[in-house]
Amino acid sequence: MVVLPREISDIVKNPSKEFEENPIGILEIISFACEAEFDLDETVFDAAVAKVKLIDSVSVDQIRTLFEKIISSKRAGKGLTLLARVGALDCILGDEVTQKLSKAEKEDLSIYVENIDKTMQTRLRRIALFYKCLAPKKAEAAIKKLGYSEEDENFLLDGVYLLDKIYFLTNKYDLKKFLVKYGLERYEFLNNLSKAQRIVYDLPVNRVTSRQYVLDNIKEFNEPIFVEDLAIGQQDLRDEGIDEKDFDRILDELLDLSHMKPNLNTKKDMLEHARKYSKNKWAATFKKLKYIK
Repeated sequence: MVVLPREISDIVKNPSKEFEENPIGILEIISFACEAEFDLDETVFDAAVAKVKLIDSVSVDQIRTLFEKIISSKRAGKGLTLLARVGALDCILGDEVTQKLSKAEKEDLSIYVENIDKTMQTRLRRIALFYKCLAPKKAEAAIKKLGYSEEDENFLLDGVYLLDKIYFLTNKYDLKKFLVKYGLERYEFLNNLSKAQRIVYDLPVNRVTSRQYVLDNIKEFNEPIFVEDLAIGQQDLRDEGIDEKDFDRILDELLDLSHMKPNLNTKKDMLEHARKYSKNKWAATFKKLKYIK
């Protein structure tokens, strides 16, 4: 027999009154149902449906906190199903989103709910994959509605807008350019998100494993990824008498060269090309014509 906490016990005894006085109790009892072997009886369920619109009066911080707790639980699928059945998804996503869900979005959400419990209980990863079920603009609006921290919001938006891009990182050059543009931390979040997505939607594993193989190979041979990995730096350019206003441009061009030809990342070769790029601003542009087919 489940031992009910006092606040949950009070709800069970008189759900309509409790939800009227404390609407967040609807999310609290759903959260409890995700953590314990507990199901909402008909009286509690009906009261939640009747009072669900009152959740709009609750602070967004309370709503977000309980949504995160539900989606991070062992029975997240059960919790999301209850949220949908009582109509509480409106307060999570917003009426504009829930009332205009496309057939594809509904199908993705259905598969997500069915399989999300198979993934690790990683808060931000599960939330990001939840929003990925929606079209980008809808997802962005729903994310902003719940007032996440700036850091969390940035990761969630990466999931919405960048997750699909990493599936096209099939070679060293493209992967290095992606890492330079977005950074290793953002890439690792997206890479882990893609692993969870593969589990939920039963996708082929080859893209994940091949991408990992490429990154491991880059690390194994100590190939340069970031500008600080180059064999030379600003002081070397200064010693060569190169104008400081050209430093950033030249280092970026050298980095791009080293991405294509990592064997050239030696001080001798880098300085040779730095001198060439300092004298001819078009040299680095035309070098790609030799390598990119």
